[in-house]
Parts: sequence; structure tokens; C-alpha cells
Amino acid sequence: MTRRGKLLLLATVILYLAGTTNDSQPAYTYASALLGILLGAYVLSRLSASGLRLNLKRVPEAVQALRPVNLEVEVSNAALLSKRRARLVARLRPVSFDGPPVEIRLRLPAIPRGATALFAMPVHLPWRGLWHLEGLRLEGSDPLGLYRRPEKALGDIPLVATPAYWSRLPVPWTFLLTPGARLRMAAVRPDLGDYHSLREYQAGDDLRRVHWRATAHRSKLMIKEFEQPREVQVEIWLAPCSQARGVDAGAELAISVAATVAHAFVAGGIATALHAPGLPAAAQGPSRGELFWREILAALGELRYAAPSRAVAAATQWAQTLPPGASVYVVSNDGRALEAMWASLDGFANPVGLFTGQKEQAPAWALH
Repeated sequence: MTRRGKLLLLATVILYLAGTTNDSQPAYTYASALLGILLGAYVLSRLSASGLRLNLKRVPEAVQALRPVNLEVEVSNAALLSKRRARLVARLRPVSFDGPPVEIRLRLPAIPRGATALFAMPVHLPWRGLWHLEGLRLEGSDPLGLYRRPEKALGDIPLVATPAYWSRLPVPWTFLLTPGARLRMAAVRPDLGDYHSLREYQAGDDLRRVHWRATAHRSKLMIKEFEQPREVQVEIWLAPCSQARGVDAGAELAISVAATVAHAFVAGGIATALHAPGLPAAAQGPSRGELFWREILAALGELRYAAPSRAVAAATQWAQTLPPGASVYVVSNDGRALEAMWASLDGFANPVGLFTGQKEQAPAWALH
């Protein structure tokens, strides 16, 4: 029963007691009328959702935070009457962070008897992390809004909210590479590599690789041989540091920046590795391709914050395993973690440090 229904029930009881005490016929009449309204509204609320069947058709594997997504819900009417006042009700509860649950309500249009309808239930996750969709059910009501009659709910449904990131940058992704990596990419042919020798033509060779001057000199087809191009590899180290149990804006911005940089390189076909304390090995790489990018997003969606001391220890250990010649990017909202990482990067030309915390805590060399 809603608050309005409880007030009406209280008024009914007061009128009945007043009629009993004062032997007042009008009070009895009003109490009987209100009681009839309550009973009629109760019957209508029971009929509005009974006989409806709920089925969740599609649940997305991952949902990007701050971007609405629709859950496909199928509702079928197995009753003898058309249903006009049913609604879908659910609650989103955060699991990764402390925070208030989010209520979801969707009023459904009339569903004729024997009909099946597919509805899009909008879901908006306000921040990254693991969420549980709880209590997804149908709820009946009456025209006066006196009752809310919930039906049996479906089980809990986990949803992973991936971090928000910028899929389009104002500059080409090659601008994010260090100068040394850009020179190395320009020094080789990206499709064939460095030319180094000749050999005779064999069946299946690409005719575009024929060396025509040597062919004319030797009177037989000669093919140019190429070395494999040297691959540019990007190493990204992410340290979202916070001791808070709730959402930390600086740490979330660090995760979004790292996701943006990783997406730019993966989309450009560059072998990319992403490292963070607690990140699964399958999402660290180095690798490329759409499947790898989805693994990165899913892993970042459930990534927990790291204590600054843990991030400093992980930074020192990670720096010892870096491949020579890699383009290195360090992203953190903690100045101590950046300083520890920077001190471990001896021998790497032009590493890039990205700081997303408070400016007064930033190292002098960090980029904001």
C-alpha cells in the first residue's frame, strides 16, 4: 500500500470510530464509501499485473559508465483481460564501491490478452564498477495510486560498468607516440620492411615486388626480399591510488585517461600492453585487435583502487621487465607513484607521465 492508500485507510478508521462513538449515520456512510474505494482499488491492483509473464531477453556483457543502455524485456499476457496499469521495477546496487542504490521504474502501455510485447528498459550506471540488478519484477497499480502490487522478481543480474573514455581524439593517434617511436615507424616500410637482397621468382610471389632492372640484366624474374619491419610497442602503466571506499574522482579520471590512450593505440594496430596493480594477466598484453580491447575494458571495469605503497612497489617491479625501445606511458593520480615510476625508467627515451590528481601534488615534470 502506498502512502496515499495508508492515509485513506486512516481516514476510514477515524470515520468508523467517530460513527461508533457518536452513533453518527453520516460517518458510517463515509467510512463505508472509503472502504469500498479501498477494496475496489485493491482488486484492480491485483488484476493489473496478475497473469503477466516476464522474461529478460538480452543482458549486455559490459555497459559503459555514464552512457544509457537498454535492457530488452519481454512481457507476455496470459490472462483473460487486457493489462493497462503494469510497470517494470528494478534496483541497481553498486558492489565495487559504497553508494546509494538506483531505482528504475518503467510504466508499460496496455498489453492485450494473449499478446507478447518487447520493451526497452533504460539503465544508466553513474560510475564504473560491478553492479547488481536486483528485484526486476512486474508491479501492478490502481487508477488512484493506492496500491503497488509486486509480482515475483527475477534473480540478481550482474552488470559491469566499464570506464568512460574518449574514442575520438583531436589529434591523430601517432601524435601520442614518443618522437623515437615515430622516427622508427617512418624508417621502415610498414607493409614490407627493409629491402636487403634479391632472389629468383617463385610461383605465388607478388609481382609488385619484381626488381625490373635486375630482371632485365639477368634475363629472368628477380624478386626483392624484405626484412620484417621492427614493431613499435607501447607500454602503459596505470596506478589509480585511493584509500576511499567510495568513488574517487582523480583515480577514475586516471583510469579513463589510460583507457583512452590504450584505445587509440589498439585501434591504430599498435601492440599495446596495459599494466596496473590487480589487473588480470589476460588484459595486460601486449596484444592488439578488438577482442583484446574488450578484455581491457572488462578488466578496467572491475579494477579496484590500489594503496600508494602497493603502487610504488608494483611500479619498481614493472620497470625491470620493460622491453627495450618501448614507448612508455605512466598514468596515475598519486604523485609518489609517478615519482617512483620515473626514477625506475633510466634508459628509456622520452617516457610520458600523465597526472590526474590535484595540481599541488603533481611532480614538476608531470603532464596534466
